[in-house]
Amino acid sequence: MANKSKSKTKIEEDKAILGFQAGWTPLYRKWRDVVKAHMTANGFNSLSTAGTKKWAVLTDYALTLKPLSARASVHGTATPAGIAMQASLRNLLGDAGKKLKDTQALYGDVQLVESPEADSATPVRKGTLTDLFTPVISRASLTCSR
Repeated sequence: MANKSKSKTKIEEDKAILGFQAGWTPLYRKWRDVVKAHMTANGFNSLSTAGTKKWAVLTDYALTLKPLSARASVHGTATPAGIAMQASLRNLLGDAGKKLKDTQALYGDVQLVESPEADSATPVRKGTLTDLFTPVISRASLTCSR
């Protein structure tokens, strides 16, 4: 149990370094879901299954999303802030991959589809899609036994 607590603490530290508020916030959830959808669309769920080129593309893509986009110029620099940001982004991308693997293990072949990033100034209208992704489950049906 101590390792899980330590892992959660590290994730919270990484989120803070990248500009996310503490806890499970809508912005972090949105960011992680978009990252998972990008991984799915490109056929990988970890650095080992992506390879360095695809992982670099994912990293560049993640840096375009809020709140990282405000700090993107620091990423990869030789400054302490740039080094910390690079390590924290790698950790959060890895965590998103772990969550994607869990989803795939639970539901089988799942394809997450990105939806455009919503402009926070635009009110949500009734009947519009507001979710970040729509799970598309390739199996005909899922059954649950209790």
